[in-house]
Amino acid sequence: MKSFRFFSLILCASAALAADESPDVISSQGRVRIGGVYQSWSVTDTLRLSESSFPVEIYYPLNRNAAMTVSLGAASVTSGQFSSLSGISDAQVSANYYMEDRNLLLNLGIGLPTGKRELKAEEFATSIGLSSSFFNYRVPVFGQGFSISPGITWAKPLNDQTVLGLGASYQHKGGYVPMEGMKTYKQGAELLLTGGIDYQTSDVSAVSLDLTVTVYGKDVYDDADMMKSGAKVMAAGQYKQYMGYDLLWLFGRFRSRSKSVIYMPGTDAEFKMQRDEFETMVRYRRRLNPQTALNYSVEARYFFKTDEITQGYQAGVGFGPERQVSPEMKLKGELKVFRGRDYSLHDTKWLTGFEIGGGLEYTF
Repeated sequence: MKSFRFFSLILCASAALAADESPDVISSQGRVRIGGVYQSWSVTDTLRLSESSFPVEIYYPLNRNAAMTVSLGAASVTSGQFSSLSGISDAQVSANYYMEDRNLLLNLGIGLPTGKRELKAEEFATSIGLSSSFFNYRVPVFGQGFSISPGITWAKPLNDQTVLGLGASYQHKGGYVPMEGMKTYKQGAELLLTGGIDYQTSDVSAVSLDLTVTVYGKDVYDDADMMKSGAKVMAAGQYKQYMGYDLLWLFGRFRSRSKSVIYMPGTDAEFKMQRDEFETMVRYRRRLNPQTALNYSVEARYFFKTDEITQGYQAGVGFGPERQVSPEMKLKGELKVFRGRDYSLHDTKWLTGFEIGGGLEYTF
């Protein structure tokens, strides 16, 4: 059962339930998570863009086979070059049902249009800077309207060590007005297909590999076709090993998106609008005593050059404490520092960034 649950959470990583640490597919323990993160990137005398975000998540088990998760966040953006921007993000509601006799996990996600939309022109310019994948801000967009996403995950143990799984989800998105004075913009639907394998290499270690393909529909502006994003392929792998009470986690992921089609009068142009990206991370959790642990991390990302966009890269290190203050409450904090270059943002100068955050988790 532990091996099945380990792989199920990988396939359902887009659902809030994925962060559960119970040995069951549907955790019987409810929880509330509240956090705060401050992220900042800058180029000397050129750029500074900072964001404070405050996520809240509530997970509630309905019974041993069903659960619901509600998540919501707020963010505030400041910059020396851009207009300030603040507000709440769209609320996300996720319901999960586990059909144990068929090894199926059903999911229904709903995005509620609670986030800020119809931005002013200067706020919209700020949101474009936020959306750069190089910065990896926790809240890259505030509001994109209503969405609904049904999904299904199937996993089958092949033997005592190996689990094979498949997953699929479909997301339908409603329209929204991104900036004052604009017409309604409707993003295309998304179809996501996932397959993977989890192999228990020993009693204290496991390897997981998965492949995800996302196909996008057409974006429409004021009833006219605007663009069709290229399909995205993502391959990921991870290795976890317990060493006594300590935990080592190795992770790597490669993402590639094909050319997007831009519908222009008289012709349809194709551009590779997003760079291929590789990221890797090493995390080590060192337990000092039953209540206290320290987390260390090293990570790196590389953005491949395209015909239209130059390459970029960054690396960072992190450190943070973790404290179990009571059987029900856990506190966690982390500080990360980054350094890198993105030649599409600045030709010569280094970008520096840092992230500091923390939060609490209360279980019931």
